[in-house]
Amino acid sequence: MQYALRKGVGSKRLKDEKGGQWEYISRKEYRALKDAEKKIYGDFKKKDSQDAQRQLTDLDDSGVVLHAVGVYRYDTSLSWSKSITGYIPITVQTAAGEQPGYLRIVKTSVLRILLTALIVLGIAAAIFLAWYIQSRKPDHPDLDEAAMAYHVEGVVNQDPNQIMLPGLSTMKLEPGQTHLENVLHNPEGNPCYFRFKLVLIDTGETLYESGLVEPGKAIIGFDINRPLEAGSYDGEVQISTTSLDDGETSLNNGVVAVKLEVAERTEQ
Repeated sequence: MQYALRKGVGSKRLKDEKGGQWEYISRKEYRALKDAEKKIYGDFKKKDSQDAQRQLTDLDDSGVVLHAVGVYRYDTSLSWSKSITGYIPITVQTAAGEQPGYLRIVKTSVLRILLTALIVLGIAAAIFLAWYIQSRKPDHPDLDEAAMAYHVEGVVNQDPNQIMLPGLSTMKLEPGQTHLENVLHNPEGNPCYFRFKLVLIDTGETLYESGLVEPGKAIIGFDINRPLEAGSYDGEVQISTTSLDDGETSLNNGVVAVKLEVAERTEQ
């Protein structure tokens, strides 16, 4: 199908890769047309389509071809990287005679390609940042940050099928104070994490709860939730244990009875 340039209609000029100049109207001018006039017969691109059957020609007054370029078929689903810059007015020879219409000018939008590249780079950067932050975290999110390496000579669990509990007896602090210097220890060789909870037996009140403590580590000194008045309190350290494999599967739990002695420190 041959398309002839309809001269004197377009207010703008476009040059193709062969140097041919073509009149066209802007998108705004096209939108202002009546619906009956909005007939698109194909797509025009700066690069020739090499389609000899679908050509746009520019003729002089005597009918001599000044320029000719191959036209692309109308693309009903343009990719996001393509944009429409205007419309070339043409006439089409049909059985009913010459019919006016337009060729859509399609170009690759460098801005959209750059924007797409930036979005892809942004997503990649976000994925890398999330991976980096995750890789910097402890293997288990609930590990107690206060726990540190701690070794007691001879206190090592040699049986992976058993859980060794630490020895605890008396905890001392002064009235109005909340800091205890006691050590909460998960012996080396244990097949599990420890979580310590200090509870008053009479009331069931929890004075302190740790995060997960790995085998061979201990919490050396900790703060209870509130100060206690002078006196002697029966308490217990409840030790919940979870598997080293996932930090969630519960194993055997233990309880160690303790005395909380709250008294003024006497000068030696």
